Amino acid sequence: MLAVGSSWDSAGGSGSNSNSTWLVLRNLTPQIDGATLKTLCLQHGPLHNFFVNQHNGQALVQYSSRAEGLKAQKSLNSCVLGNTTIMAEFVEENEVSNYITVGPWVVSPITASLL
Repeated sequence: MLAVGSSWDSAGGSGSNSNSTWLVLRNLTPQIDGATLKTLCLQHGPLHNFFVNQHNGQALVQYSSRAEGLKAQKSLNSCVLGNTTIMAEFVEENEVSNYITVGPWVVSPITASLL
């Protein structure tokens, strides 16, 4: 449900004026390993950050630009991988730390540190 005064943009995320480069991927199963998911994400552009939380079935992905994030979101949202359908949506920069505090996250080698 959207908060009063918010909007749903064509990219599938809240906040139509957003320039976020962060995507959250949901509905991941334990059969989807981080390396496979990262390879899939890299097809849409260079990554700045990549975190996987197998316990919660989520991944946080930060692209180099909004355009790359849009390309990834359009391709990955509703993408069937194995026996699940991945959901991909943008999250605001200020919301990323909320996701990270709900660990445990596996950090990719491209990520220097957690936020």
